[in-house]
Amino acid sequence: NEMYYFEQTDFEPCAIEIEFGRPARGENEHYSALNLGNDSEQVLIGGRIDRIDADSISGKRRIRIIDYKTGFVEAKAREMSDGADLQIPLYLEAAVKNILPGSFIHDGVYYSLKDMEFKTYKKERRPITGTDWNDFIDGAVSRAVLAVSEIRKGCFSPPEKKCDEYCEFLSLCRGGKKNEH
Repeated sequence: NEMYYFEQTDFEPCAIEIEFGRPARGENEHYSALNLGNDSEQVLIGGRIDRIDADSISGKRRIRIIDYKTGFVEAKAREMSDGADLQIPLYLEAAVKNILPGSFIHDGVYYSLKDMEFKTYKKERRPITGTDWNDFIDGAVSRAVLAVSEIRKGCFSPPEKKCDEYCEFLSLCRGGKKNEH
């Protein structure tokens, strides 16, 4: 399935396990944090991008972010379509701003190792590519900045569903099972 997906384009892997905004582990390259804030308040985002693929069109490099998932991806796919998932949009923003400046976005996908298939953001049932990512990235940036602002104020909204009983933050979470009253 992966071979078929990549046969359709000239994309090739150009970076694997790229760290940004946090200390590098081992010999991985490390890049600065994605700064989403303004002059009055910094919002720094870090992470590790599993894989960046690139190709070149008219001398400009376009990129695809691939994030490998080992578990159930269907919920993630729903979050992708309604804009609730922030990971791929923020990774794309970090890639074009900090890691591969001058590049432009083609797409971002999750690859389910369980199902051996790609899950992508969609709009009207069509995979999102190119400048269509702008709305998703703008939404992800706004959500991340708002979340950090609320956290700094001490405002934590309880989740809409019950937390996973194995979550390491369960004892701190107002929506957690251990805190139900």
